[in-house]
Amino acid sequence: MKKAGLLAQAYIDLPDETTLLNFLALGKVGLAPDLKMTNADRARRLTSYPKVSWPSPSAPGRGSASAEARAQRLVELGRLGAAMRCLDRDFNVARADPAIVRKLQDEHPFAPQPIFPPGRTQTWNSPDQDAVVFTIRKLSREVAPGILGWTPDLLKLASRETKVVQFVHMIT
Repeated sequence: MKKAGLLAQAYIDLPDETTLLNFLALGKVGLAPDLKMTNADRARRLTSYPKVSWPSPSAPGRGSASAEARAQRLVELGRLGAAMRCLDRDFNVARADPAIVRKLQDEHPFAPQPIFPPGRTQTWNSPDQDAVVFTIRKLSREVAPGILGWTPDLLKLASRETKVVQFVHMIT
């Protein structure tokens, strides 16, 4: 997947929010904004990405017949989590009234002392590129793609480009 390699190289050369977003949004914006596209249209869109029209967010109807039909099909396929997400599109942020804030502060107090004792530091060793490749290859097809739409199969295909592996290694 050459486009993923080019976008990864763009981030490696200039690591900023724009180049990161261009890579991460490739699945949702570059490949699958309209599933009714022909392969030729999708190829043209991919060639032009990221200089394409980005889809505007739309609020799906909660409990619509199509969502219910989709959920029914997902249940029949044994994908209960996906069916639940299909029906529950109401992801609102909780209100932060003073009682809730007090309860959260009681349950999660500020640490008055350092988290690590003096003289002992916490270090993080980034995995090497071989570990990144190994982990990507071991991803199960049943793993959810997440909000960005990077399915395990898509990530495995993209990681054939060495620049994509370098990119994933760089952001871990």
